[in-house]
Amino acid sequence: MITTKLIVEDIVKIIPEFEYQFGRPMKLITQKELTNYQSKVLTVLQVVSEISMSELADRLVMSKPQLTANVDVLVRLGLVERISDPNDRRKIIIRMAEKGVQYIDKTKQSMGKFYDLYYNNLTEEERLKLYLAIEDLLVLLEKLNPLSHGITLEQLKDAPAE
Repeated sequence: MITTKLIVEDIVKIIPEFEYQFGRPMKLITQKELTNYQSKVLTVLQVVSEISMSELADRLVMSKPQLTANVDVLVRLGLVERISDPNDRRKIIIRMAEKGVQYIDKTKQSMGKFYDLYYNNLTEEERLKLYLAIEDLLVLLEKLNPLSHGITLEQLKDAPAE
């Protein structure tokens, strides 16, 4: 039986590897213009078209003041837009601006060139396995999304450590 403990052990192993193998190229490509957190805001917005500041702070495990400072820069650069929630004027929604979409597209092209070189040593079969594993992981991560279960960052922080 696969226990939560076994899954957690592998998660702890895979996070730094994933960051190194997949996150590092994006950092190297975007670090000239954006900070790491600003890049992460854009990557979330390409997956979630609109998101509240609170939800975005939860996703990025970032304080709201820190997120606000990063979003301010992205707004000044024209990469994201702030809009008021029509149902709650106090709630601010963030979404990608057209310039942000273009920036992400350009970044993906650069990353593609990097990965063409980087993954050159993989066979076609290994590339397919990697692709399918990533696709499976994305499906499972969506199913596990804490926000879709109504779990907040505060609840995660308060979870008892064993």
